[in-house]
Amino acid sequence: MMMTPERLEELAAMSDPDKLWQLDINERKALPPEKKAQLEISIALRRYAVHQQRLSIALKSKQSLLITPMSKNSQAVKFVDIPADTRPKLLSEALSA
Repeated sequence: MMMTPERLEELAAMSDPDKLWQLDINERKALPPEKKAQLEISIALRRYAVHQQRLSIALKSKQSLLITPMSKNSQAVKFVDIPADTRPKLLSEALSA
């Protein structure tokens, strides 16, 4: 079952009622371990929500989503056309799922 980006955002908000994700880096470093875990959970859920939203956009626009790691904490994201020889098979499988 795929969760919608909206539901993932709701879960992120529920997991971080203190809005720790809005703290600056120095405040984050000073958090106790249980608050750091709370922060990591909410950030992971938000990142997954963004990823699911991008996948949905790619599917609707009949494109591929390329994600290239740039460093440990960053990535380049690009939507590109699906090669013509694979397009019919990929789209029919995705749309029927």
